[in-house]
Amino acid sequence: MRLKTALFSALLSTLLLQLLPPALMQSVHESSSADLLFSKIYDAHLSMIPPPKVNGTFNVTFDMAIAQLLELDELKQTVSMLTWRRMSWYDTRLSWRSRVFDGNLSFNSISSIKIPNSQIWKPDLVVYNDVRKTELDWSLYYASIQSDGLVRLNTPQLMKLSCPINVQLFPYDKQVCRMKIGSWTMDGFELNLLNASTHADLSSMAEDNEFCLVKAPLERNVIKYACCDAPYPDITYSILLQVNAACQPGTFWSCSVHFLR
Repeated sequence: MRLKTALFSALLSTLLLQLLPPALMQSVHESSSADLLFSKIYDAHLSMIPPPKVNGTFNVTFDMAIAQLLELDELKQTVSMLTWRRMSWYDTRLSWRSRVFDGNLSFNSISSIKIPNSQIWKPDLVVYNDVRKTELDWSLYYASIQSDGLVRLNTPQLMKLSCPINVQLFPYDKQVCRMKIGSWTMDGFELNLLNASTHADLSSMAEDNEFCLVKAPLERNVIKYACCDAPYPDITYSILLQVNAACQPGTFWSCSVHFLR
C-alpha cells in the first residue's frame, strides 16, 4: 500500500510539473539552484567573522537616502527622519564565479542571489549622535550577493538626531543638523569606510508642509586620537533645514504653530 502511494505521489508530481508554464518552471529551477548554491557557499561562522582583506584593505561603501523628515523638536533639540541606508562590500568567501563545487558542480549561470542578512557578516556602522532608545529590527531584510562576492544591503532606518536648534530668526532661520556615521568597533586599518556620493539622496523624499530639507552634503573624515596609531574614518552629513515659510512665501501661519509648540 505504501509503495502504491509513493508511486502515485511521484506520478502526480511529474504530471503537475509538466503542466506548469515554461516561465514558471524556469523560476522553480532557478530558485532550487540558488538554494543549492547557498548551501555550498554558506558557513554559519561567516556571520561572525569579517571578510578577508583584498590588497591589504577592506572597504565598505556607504550611501544614504532621506525618505521623510518626521519632526523638528526645538525643545528637545532633536530632529527625526526616516532614511534608507545603503551599504556594499566584497566578501570573497561568498563568491562562486569560476568556482567548481564537489568536483564538477558549477553555478556560473547564476548572477546573483538574495538571502536574509542575518546569515552573513555585516559592518557595524552606527550613527553616533542618534539618541533613540530602541533600534529597528532589520535582520529579516535581504542582502543581494553577486557572483564575484559583492554584497549589497539596503535597509530602512528611523533616526532621532541630537541637533542644536536656534529659532531666533524664525521663520527665516536655517538649521544645520549633522549626522556622523562610522564603525562602532573597527578602526580604519580593519574597515576603510568610503562614501558612494557627495551628498544624501533626496530624489524620493516625501514632501512636508512644515519643513523643507534644502540639501545634505557630506564629508569623509579620518581622525587619529592621541591614544592610538590607527585612523578612524567617518562620514558626516550636514543636513540643512528650513521652515517652509522661508522656502515657500505665504506658508508662515500653516507651519508656525507646530514649530513653536
